[in-house]
Amino acid sequence: MSLVTNEELDEALGRVQSLLFNAERDGCDYPQIEAARKVLIPLRMKLNQPPPPKPEPVKQLTQLDIAKQSGFTGDICVNQQCQSMSMVRNGTCLKCMDCGTENGCS
Repeated sequence: MSLVTNEELDEALGRVQSLLFNAERDGCDYPQIEAARKVLIPLRMKLNQPPPPKPEPVKQLTQLDIAKQSGFTGDICVNQQCQSMSMVRNGTCLKCMDCGTENGCS
């Protein structure tokens, strides 16, 4: 099954519209003509509309983004065993919520 281009569809719709016009002009008064017209007009309008915009790509969250969205500062714990990003402000210090290590205290 091959896809039809907009140009081919537009041409086919134009031919159908022309046939409908000629049938009405010649005095044909069939319910099928009116039914075809009701289908044709919305198709013609759809064809002439611009395509919908492409959705924005979904941003992949980094560990820093996730930590900040969770209420942490995003800093990495200085404890070599832990290295968590679960650091919170504790006065002037940063405290790791996973291991309790404090950093930056004076």
